[in-house]
Amino acid sequence: MSNTFRAVYTRIRDSRDVVAQPYPEVDISVTDNNGDFASILQGIDRFSQANALDQDLIEITNNFNYIRGDHEFTIGTSNQIFKFRNLFVQDDFGSYEFWSVDDYEDGNPVGYNYSYLLPDGNRAAEFNAIQLGGYVQDKWTVQPNLKLTFGLRVDVPIMPDDPTFNSDVPNAFPGYSTDRVASGNILWSPRFGFNWAPDTGEYTTQIRGGAGIFSGTPPFVWISNQYSNTGADYGRVDTFNPGGLGNGFFSPDPNNQPTPGGNNSLSPISTTEVNLIEEDFKYPQAAKFNLAVDQDLPYGVTATLEGIYSKSINAVVYRNINLGQTGTSPYGRPFYGSFDGGYNSFFGNVTGDPNRINSGFTNALVLDNSDKGYNYSITAELNKQFDWGLRTNVSYTYNRAESVNNGTSSRAISNWQFNENKDVNNPRIGTADFERRHRILANVGYTFSWADRMRTTISVIFDGRSGTPFSWIYNGDANADGQRGNDLLYVPASADEVVLTSGNWNELNDWIASESSLNEYRGEVVPRGTAREPWTNFLDFRINQEIQTFGGQKLEITASMFNVLNFLNEDWGLRQGVSFNNYQAVKIEGYVDQDFINGRGSGLATSDDIGKPIVNFDPEDVTDDEMYNTFDLSSRWQMQIGLRYSF
Repeated sequence: MSNTFRAVYTRIRDSRDVVAQPYPEVDISVTDNNGDFASILQGIDRFSQANALDQDLIEITNNFNYIRGDHEFTIGTSNQIFKFRNLFVQDDFGSYEFWSVDDYEDGNPVGYNYSYLLPDGNRAAEFNAIQLGGYVQDKWTVQPNLKLTFGLRVDVPIMPDDPTFNSDVPNAFPGYSTDRVASGNILWSPRFGFNWAPDTGEYTTQIRGGAGIFSGTPPFVWISNQYSNTGADYGRVDTFNPGGLGNGFFSPDPNNQPTPGGNNSLSPISTTEVNLIEEDFKYPQAAKFNLAVDQDLPYGVTATLEGIYSKSINAVVYRNINLGQTGTSPYGRPFYGSFDGGYNSFFGNVTGDPNRINSGFTNALVLDNSDKGYNYSITAELNKQFDWGLRTNVSYTYNRAESVNNGTSSRAISNWQFNENKDVNNPRIGTADFERRHRILANVGYTFSWADRMRTTISVIFDGRSGTPFSWIYNGDANADGQRGNDLLYVPASADEVVLTSGNWNELNDWIASESSLNEYRGEVVPRGTAREPWTNFLDFRINQEIQTFGGQKLEITASMFNVLNFLNEDWGLRQGVSFNNYQAVKIEGYVDQDFINGRGSGLATSDDIGKPIVNFDPEDVTDDEMYNTFDLSSRWQMQIGLRYSF
């Protein structure tokens, strides 16, 4: 028997300190010499105006092992104690959007965002968290060629501190409260694995696999939103008016920003954003299964075939319960506000006015669970090692992954509003951002000794993979929720399903036909993640030099070159793609109503077209040169030198 005890303390201080004079973020829209839209950006980034995270972690682990006969038992516990101080105030200095330089000079923005500390509010969210974990395991050697492993793990995340209570929330949203957090929810994780090497004669066969439920360290960064956005600590202004907020509205002083009730055009009603959580919320868990066969082949080759499947049990999803549905488009997209007066002739798109159920709040975002989502991969691999020091490995992996929310942000508002969708409050399952449909890996290494104490290894690694998935979305707001970058395209099956103000149906139709990621979804809203960025190829090179010193000690010197293809030719080894896993391919200007028919839509639409989307298509917007950016760092060759001494 044996026992292993370990205690670890980790201290992290991470502060985003901007070396510049405090100033609001300013975004001024302009056009360049080609007539394309561009922006002039000034001031401090809205997410860097107040951003610091302090973390203290104590981890205590103890494992007791006991062998009895054919069984090896393990009983253990792994516990973490966290202490957080999270200062994250977006728009702490304010942020403004202007549609021209003249508007900036007049101090007349169309958009304004600001978070301001309320009386008796807490500047930063400070809270503790505890993760208690215990597990038992039995490794059973049934026969020399058959081993079974049974295990059970239980985790209990505990949040001992309650967020600030906001007395307005239960009245506005019955059944919800800002002081609710997910605490004490038990996560059971049973597991089973096996390894069997049947007697197959000359060539060895190994069959291995397992099944179980898995949960990692709780994503406390998502839970921190409940502490940071209670509505009792900060007031929140999110306002947009295409006609402008008035000359002189803009304030360059970060300590004197416009607030409700002041001498300005803002509503006198103070508003705030709250982040809430469902009472029965469970921390993420997934059921995972794997099965693999390792087979020795002639000439010293080993082949492996492995399949892995994961099914979401407790995935995450967000919805905004302060948005009230106002209608539905003819093609099934829910509306959450009004489009009246939202068309902007400068940008050629529309922004809706969201229907807030309670005018005292901007957004009321709820974190909930979903069991939708899966991920599977199938890998085939060949491996051979030669007696004279050469080793080779090549593999191919096919991967599919779908989810309802990628959960790529630490902010609840971002996870909600930037999740491309048909219905922002009831997202469909779609291809996950992390999927890599095809991947080819090849590794060739050669190790040789050229002196008593000298051993050199040279390695070349090739990595070719499918591009990242991305979504086709509108340039504009297709559901009147006030967000202009998250609405998936409706793919018209014929010219009479939309009103095309650009008058170029043939060009739009030809583009759709050329994109299988759109053409397969004629007559419906395209799912998330159907498109794919270009394939990428990377080649890396590494030299490792070992020098034996004395007493079994050694000095190791490494030299690595990443993206050798780009070193050989500046046009090779490039990674190209779109920004934020989506592309705004078609502008939406609103939906046909009688005002449109009588006004700028005269001659384009009749009463038979009422309710149809009004769209505009420019073929130049969907050329490869326009769509794809070259990612700077990952497309450059890089060198890395390493030195390590082992004793």
